[in-house]
Amino acid sequence: MDLVAIWSVVSKFEVAFVTLIAGLLIARLVGRLVGFILKEAELNAILKSAGFHPWSVEVGIVVERLIQAITVIIVLQQFDMARFVLEIVGLILGVVLLVGLLLSVRDVVPNLVAYVLLRKKLLKVKGTAVSIGHVSGRVEKIGFLRTILSGKEKFVVPHKYALRAGIKPIRED
Repeated sequence: MDLVAIWSVVSKFEVAFVTLIAGLLIARLVGRLVGFILKEAELNAILKSAGFHPWSVEVGIVVERLIQAITVIIVLQQFDMARFVLEIVGLILGVVLLVGLLLSVRDVVPNLVAYVLLRKKLLKVKGTAVSIGHVSGRVEKIGFLRTILSGKEKFVVPHKYALRAGIKPIRED
């Protein structure tokens, strides 16, 4: 390897390092600036008065992370690796999303099917006291996936459990 080739590689690393440091510093500065501007614009007070959680800090963090990601992509592009790394990251994210979706479907589908089977019976007992398995209380809310019973405590009963255990009305004295 000749000296020009070595110098070219070292030069690439120097530029990438400076780009990375500058990008991370800019990301930190812009993220905090956005959070500060939103806080000064009274966004938190407006959201709080509307009953929402104030999120000016979170928006600043999201902006900071976005700029950091763009900086890393620019650095990877200097080494002609951006597309390869983004494809791998995209593949990993796709697999994680697919696994998450499959795991959630495993719980959602049986509860939806149980809801379809129990819907008429649940609507008849809405507002009355019932016993579902070892849990009893007044049927407060009927959702697509679960029913909420209230008594001394509130219970969330999945429909697949209600289908398996059975719904028994309780006489109130």
